[in-house]
Amino acid sequence: MRFITMRVAWWMRNLQERLSRKLVNKIILLLSFVIVLIVGSLTIISTRITENEAMKSMVTTTKNNLKLVNQNFDNYFFERRQFIFPQYQYEQVINSLQNEDFEYMSQQYLEDYLRVLFYSKPDIQGIYLYVIDKNKYYYITHDENVSKVRIAVNQQIPSKKWFQEALQNDQQLVFSSLLSSTQGDVGYPVDLNKSFMAYHRAIRTIFLKEPKAIISIFFNTTVRDQIIKDASLSPNEHIVLLSHENVPFYWDNPAFFQSMELDWNRIDKNDNTNLIGEKGDNQYFDICDMSERGQWKLIKFITSEQIYKAALASRNISYAVGLIFLIISITLIALTTKAITKPLKNF
Repeated sequence: MRFITMRVAWWMRNLQERLSRKLVNKIILLLSFVIVLIVGSLTIISTRITENEAMKSMVTTTKNNLKLVNQNFDNYFFERRQFIFPQYQYEQVINSLQNEDFEYMSQQYLEDYLRVLFYSKPDIQGIYLYVIDKNKYYYITHDENVSKVRIAVNQQIPSKKWFQEALQNDQQLVFSSLLSSTQGDVGYPVDLNKSFMAYHRAIRTIFLKEPKAIISIFFNTTVRDQIIKDASLSPNEHIVLLSHENVPFYWDNPAFFQSMELDWNRIDKNDNTNLIGEKGDNQYFDICDMSERGQWKLIKFITSEQIYKAALASRNISYAVGLIFLIISITLIALTTKAITKPLKNF
């Protein structure tokens, strides 16, 4: 009888332990499923939000950087635009142009005028003053061993495109890009490897507005390179500076832009980041800034990998945090469930 009683008691304890273990496992499984569902959903939602915010932050940071650099370019060009006007009395310049052929003092005045302009800015590569009626020009450059004012004759200059534009331009000022110019396009003996742009302005009589001369100032890359350094280009990123007529005045990699065969007229000020083409395995998007005066557009071309890089990093962090939280939650559920069901074993 005693044996039977002990056997029944053992069987009851064994059954109770099995039921207890099954109950613990079921509770752990149920609560774990709920936690996985909640944590997984929150992780996915937060990851999407974080990815979007990371992408927006990256694009916004790039736009702010472009805006700062483009503002510096805008100020630079505006200062050079004002600088090109005669620093001496305008009437004296006109009189000297009319009399320079037979008055030595007029010739000296023009030479002094060019010399003062030439040494007033560090980025001037050369200055050319073409006297229209005489088909000759005064010039001073850094290309010679001795920087002094010289005189030369060239009857082909008036046929150049920039010359005609300077005569017809209502603003009397023409910006000329030298990125794709040849020596024949320019007409003057300019070192195009050291110059990146030129300003041309017609000097006219005060009352009749008759053009007497065209002054051309060629600028080297000294100041331009200092400004563009602030753009902070990463590998596979490229940048281009366009005029309001969509003429490139600077690009960091000529081979890249020539191979892309871009239509500059289709790339305009836009608050969105647009896909503009592919090169190799990279998709390129454009981020653009228009200067406040509306004269210049600075555009950075950035790869999709660079745009999504911050988003991918944020996503990985979110997944890691979610996984850690999930492991901790399941561990706490297991410990809590065992503590709750422990009295069943003693029942």
